[in-house]
Amino acid sequence: MENIRAQEELAFIKKVIADTQHVFVQNGHQYILWSSLAIIGILVKYINEGLNLGISGLWIWIPVIVIGLIFSEILKRRNYNKIRSKTFSQKIFETTWTALVISFPILALVGFYTDAITTDAVPSVIATLLGCGYFITSYLSDSKWMRFSAFVWWIFAITMFLFPGKHSVAGLGLMLIFFQLIPGIILSRKRKTTAK
Repeated sequence: MENIRAQEELAFIKKVIADTQHVFVQNGHQYILWSSLAIIGILVKYINEGLNLGISGLWIWIPVIVIGLIFSEILKRRNYNKIRSKTFSQKIFETTWTALVISFPILALVGFYTDAITTDAVPSVIATLLGCGYFITSYLSDSKWMRFSAFVWWIFAITMFLFPGKHSVAGLGLMLIFFQLIPGIILSRKRKTTAK
């Protein structure tokens, strides 16, 4: 009896991992979307500061977040339109990253404008959250590169907390390129390959 139950549990775990790997491949576009928008926001921030345009950070980041949420929902509906019921792993994946997407503006914008979080600390806070997201999802998908990515995000966060400065935001932009945008492109290509 216990042997049968153990086999059933093992089969369930394997199914969750397989489902989650499929979800990651499907969500490559989400990684591309959010990292691209964040990189654009960072570039606009530097242009704003370099040219002394005096644009409030709210007018830079609120449109980025709103555009991201709209396009993210469009991508989500397109990906799951044919699915009648979501798998367990899809629910966990969505719940994890939805919670993080809600947490980013709360900590970055609200925290900054209430002076609870300094400008230099914002990239570290975002990197810490991204590390959490990648770490959780790495165990769901049994993905070593995702787990490695989580630790890189956390190392970056610790480094920026220890050595804060204007370079923190530029560092976040580079991290987004190498640890979110490029993996998103790879996942999207993988999706096209598996779809054929």
